[in-house]
Amino acid sequence: MAASAAPAGVDADAVAFLASKFPDVSVDVIQVIVGLHGSNVMAAHEELAANHGSPTRTEKKHSRGRHRKAKSKSKAKSKRSSGHSARRAEREAEKRKLERKLAAHLASGRPESEFRASLEAECVSRLIDVGNTSEIVMIHPPRPGLKLLVLDMDYTLFDHLSEGDVRAMKRPYLDEFLAAVYKHYDLAVWSQTHWRRLEAILTALGVLTSPLYRLSFVVDARAMTRVSLAGDDGAMAVHEVKDLHLIWGKFP
Repeated sequence: MAASAAPAGVDADAVAFLASKFPDVSVDVIQVIVGLHGSNVMAAHEELAANHGSPTRTEKKHSRGRHRKAKSKSKAKSKRSSGHSARRAEREAEKRKLERKLAAHLASGRPESEFRASLEAECVSRLIDVGNTSEIVMIHPPRPGLKLLVLDMDYTLFDHLSEGDVRAMKRPYLDEFLAAVYKHYDLAVWSQTHWRRLEAILTALGVLTSPLYRLSFVVDARAMTRVSLAGDDGAMAVHEVKDLHLIWGKFP
């Protein structure tokens, strides 16, 4: 596959080299991975091999039995479930910690409003830190004069709770919808999943390689921020949020 011009900040030689090693992977995907690894060819090669297999391994995939595929899908589903459970457990642990802090704060005779203000200031600080440290790697540069439409992946591009092949879970008329809005908006995807799964699903859906529309960039869970809030009833809530100021700050 011939490499197209790499976006600014992405090593074109690295992209061309990896494209020759992984001809079945789209150049757009390779550009994103090279950008995420700061043009570190070794790290990008390892991620591509982990996701797509070496050329030799790719050829052997076609000879594997159906039971191997079913086992792989079951393992991937179990891993995703385990990851969601781990994050949920982390949020619950932080929630209990905050409840203990609030109880100690009130026991000391200080007002609850002071605790709320401190919690809000901490959340704002986290959002600023994530905004300052997160990097957005461009796949296709923004087009002059167009606004940006940011889409989620789960529930929006495909029904991730259904069983079966990812392509079978693709939302009806997804390509037609994206092609229609692409005439008026630049497109981006921001998902709470991590890059390996995100890239694999977008590739399977054909979203990264469609000739009808192009994504400007893709953002994964690393750019999300965990925030803690106290409800009106005093109950603590811990959420992971997508702060769109991160994008607006980089692309005003």
